Amino acid sequence: MKINTWIICSFLLVSSITQAALVQWDAFESNDKKAVKDEATGLIWLDLDQTAGFTYQDAATLYSGWQYASYDMVEALLDGFFNELKVSGPLGSTYLFEQNCANTSVCYRSAKHWQDLFGAVTGDKYYQQYSYGLYADENSRIRMGGAFVNGSGSANIYASQFTSDYTDGISASQNIFYGSFLVKAATPTFQALTAPAAHSVHAPAVWGLLVFCLPWLSSNLLSRQRVSGCMS
Repeated sequence: MKINTWIICSFLLVSSITQAALVQWDAFESNDKKAVKDEATGLIWLDLDQTAGFTYQDAATLYSGWQYASYDMVEALLDGFFNELKVSGPLGSTYLFEQNCANTSVCYRSAKHWQDLFGAVTGDKYYQQYSYGLYADENSRIRMGGAFVNGSGSANIYASQFTSDYTDGISASQNIFYGSFLVKAATPTFQALTAPAAHSVHAPAVWGLLVFCLPWLSSNLLSRQRVSGCMS
């Protein structure tokens, strides 16, 4: 029981601290909130709807000071954010993403929060929202990650496992739904930090976990001290 409690506390605390890394940020002017800052790495990510409709090759020419995110930066972001992704659905099983997750699921909440942070483009139907980002992987293939929300019904989420290849381009009718992952550093130089960063949580959630875990940790520490005192 002690070992299980230790594992649970350690996992929850580390996960919650990691998840506090992403915050809404300004991209071009004060209070525009068109970017996301990862406070763990110092990277600022441009919202995906700011490059939607442009090819991946053109995206980095749109705004001064922004450049392509490397594949390891993007995949760390995706896998940290969608860290509970479960491959599901007919297409999901083929291309390795979570398809049609219910609106009561962690997947759906993650998809909604991703779009709240990184922006979204409205589809042919007003309730369909796309927040897709393109990037080049280690083999220079153009890949995609992000989230699709089908109103209040369901959602899809796509992380680094997603296998679809967009190297040959995207049709003009579909291109409007795809942005590209662009970044800049909050400091003069980029830092080679690619630790996973997940969606933000409020500080009270972390304090709640501390309230749950600290009594057990304190009790365990006192027990160890008593045992040590008896043996000395």
